Amino acid sequence: MRLISCALFCCLLGAMPGFAQDSRPAPAKMPTPAKTPVPAKTPVPAKTPAPAKTPVPAKTPTPGKGLAPDLVKPTSELAAVYKRLPKESEPNREAKRAFLAAYHYLFRYEVDTAIRYFHPEFRFHLGAGKVKAVPLPELIKLFQAQASDPDRPPLPALGATAQLKTLTVVSYAEIKAAETRDELARGFRIDAKAVLPHMKAGDFLIVVKLVPPKGSDVDLPKELYSVLRRDKGRLKVVLTE
Repeated sequence: MRLISCALFCCLLGAMPGFAQDSRPAPAKMPTPAKTPVPAKTPVPAKTPAPAKTPVPAKTPTPGKGLAPDLVKPTSELAAVYKRLPKESEPNREAKRAFLAAYHYLFRYEVDTAIRYFHPEFRFHLGAGKVKAVPLPELIKLFQAQASDPDRPPLPALGATAQLKTLTVVSYAEIKAAETRDELARGFRIDAKAVLPHMKAGDFLIVVKLVPPKGSDVDLPKELYSVLRRDKGRLKVVLTE
């Protein structure tokens, strides 16, 4: 670019009369050299588009998601009883299954399994509003004594004696809100209002009618009821007759 600048400077001086030194003819103008062409820019190749992201498949919902799992895998007999229950949402579904499981295993004298469905604060209802607290170790001994009794009566299968259509669950809140006992557990002798003082918020009263199968001489109560309460998040029997 130095050559180009000098040529341009000389050209400008010769073309301006005020700066002439003599009368000699002005020298011919030096032709302006052609500008060196700027090489064309190498075109930038277009960016290769990024491959489309593979869509993440939706997670397959877990079967039974949102339903409380059983504390113990049910026997085939108990599973058949569960299938006869109407489909319900929680917590009524869990309450019914826990209640039926507790007595299913008691009727079979399977103490180690049955005890898992009993609450650490368990109490027996003695009648007339009186209850007796029974610690779980003591309750286990009581159940084991019954199971080891050689004269123990053969109890019928729960599924053959429990009238599942009558299985009813009433919450503590429902009992507390009811004005009369007739609004709760209709058709049962149990007075839910009388049980309320032995319940806590979040508890459930559950009751079912029992009918011994034909040919059975076992003296069973006409109704079986329990109060269920949560222990480490799971419903367990905390009060019964």
